[in-house]
Amino acid sequence: MSDDKIIPINRRLLSAGGHLKAVTAMVESKVPHRIVLHQLHAVQGALKAVSQMILEEYIEECFQLLETGNSPEENQQALDSLLALSTGHLVKNNLYKRIKYVDKN
Repeated sequence: MSDDKIIPINRRLLSAGGHLKAVTAMVESKVPHRIVLHQLHAVQGALKAVSQMILEEYIEECFQLLETGNSPEENQQALDSLLALSTGHLVKNNLYKRIKYVDKN
């Protein structure tokens, strides 16, 4: 991962970690559930944003590997990684049910 990507990712992770510690303190202080849930939702949003940043960086690395003309084994590994990511996303979000085979004949 490039240094210019690490700094904002670490910043977001530290922020989410601090927020999570605050939520832990809220639970220990018996803050009302709705407020704790709201704060947990914010932490989840921050972690989702970090996950998206890391995923985008990883996909870019896979494409760069494919573009540099490496060995067939390395290219296959990059393609397998991309396929695993996309398949996992499709299954997780039930999007595979929306994909329909189109016969071009």
